[in-house]
Amino acid sequence: MAILRRYFPSPIAAVAIVTNVNVEKRRCALETICLRGDELVVKGDAFLLVPTREMFET
Repeated sequence: MAILRRYFPSPIAAVAIVTNVNVEKRRCALETICLRGDELVVKGDAFLLVPTREMFET
C-alpha cells in the first residue's frame, strides 16, 4: 500500500455494477468506475468468468 501512495496520494474509490449475468456460460459483465474525489479517473467494462462451487471444494 505504501508503494501505491507514492503514485496515488489521495484515495481512489472503485465502483463495479453488475450489468449482465450469463449462467450457462458462467460469465458476468460489470461496468466499472474509479473516482478520486469528484474527478473521474477511469471508466470501463469488465468481463469475468465465474468459478463453479466445485473449484472451491477441491
